[in-house]
Amino acid sequence: MKQTVAGGATSYVTSDPRTGQALGLTTGGGSMGMFLVDGIGNQVGSLTDAGSTAYCVFYAPYGAQTVTSGDTSDHWKQNPYGFKSGNRTDNGAIVKFEFRWYIAATGSWTQRDTLDAPLDPINGNRYAYAGSDPINETDPTGLAPNSCTVGMSVVTTLVGASWTAAGLLAPAGAGAAVAAIAGTVFTAGLTVASWYC
Repeated sequence: MKQTVAGGATSYVTSDPRTGQALGLTTGGGSMGMFLVDGIGNQVGSLTDAGSTAYCVFYAPYGAQTVTSGDTSDHWKQNPYGFKSGNRTDNGAIVKFEFRWYIAATGSWTQRDTLDAPLDPINGNRYAYAGSDPINETDPTGLAPNSCTVGMSVVTTLVGASWTAAGLLAPAGAGAAVAAIAGTVFTAGLTVASWYC
């Protein structure tokens, strides 16, 4: 577990011990939630241990965010992650990746890329995020873009909600266990393949 202080409360992030990918958040008030991650690595929502939606957020391709619900919830306020799971500050306007700061509104880094490869077209704009291809590439360190990969996760604790193609959460049938992708509700404990960056 990783400790973070946000909004005046101490919260804890639970991460996968093998990959380091953040899985969920326990708020300062003790409410637990599991992150929902879209196909390109953005945390787009959180389902609480009570089976409710804590928040939903939409990210534009270069990271400008719009919180569609739950913007006042502790799960949103205490979540340290933003675009492509970088560390968010100023409510997501500026995102810190390992070595550089990123401004989502402009789709650019605040510092020039240190990699000096003038003949590489991806490095033509040394302030561009992921070689100007945020859908197919990611840059978790701020030093070099990499492609997305396939990962596996096990869904075991979420009950009573589903994920729709529009990215909104809706109540599932009584007693239905979740992990829902584009409206499909899965059984608890099912291993689900997903894309992440």
